[in-house]
Amino acid sequence: MSMQNLRQLLLVQLEELLASERHAHESLPRLAGAAGDAGLVQSLHDRADSAREHAVRLGVILERLSPGSTSRPTRSKPESRASQGLIQDCMNVASDLASDRHVRDAAIIAVVQHFLHHEIAGYGCGRAWASILGDERTARDLARSLEEEKQADLALSRLAERLNREAASVVMSA
Repeated sequence: MSMQNLRQLLLVQLEELLASERHAHESLPRLAGAAGDAGLVQSLHDRADSAREHAVRLGVILERLSPGSTSRPTRSKPESRASQGLIQDCMNVASDLASDRHVRDAAIIAVVQHFLHHEIAGYGCGRAWASILGDERTARDLARSLEEEKQADLALSRLAERLNREAASVVMSA
């Protein structure tokens, strides 16, 4: 698909974000099932709930910008190869049940943070483009999701500080 202007690029970015949030909502509960730490399990479930809320918010924005999907320069069912790849990486880490649970938890956090950083970049670009186009309502909505993603990333970083030390103790005691 050819993007002729910044508005079309914004719409494509919003569709990519929507696909990413849907992938997160579907996959994060499975990752939580593989996590060993109760705080990480809760964080992943919370993030799945946030992904659902973000998907709803993106759907509202897309409908507001292009009522009816026929005027959008996008696919009928949005997909994101980037988020699919990141989610697959997450699932590969989670399926390694032979690894120590502390090491697996540290790896889960790392791959989830890669995923979050992908979304943070997408929301940041979308917010900037909406603002440039003079759509302050969309820019505010995207800024809200962007801030929530950043807060989720910070929470995971705090959790990782403890879990990474626990994972390191496995190496030291082996």
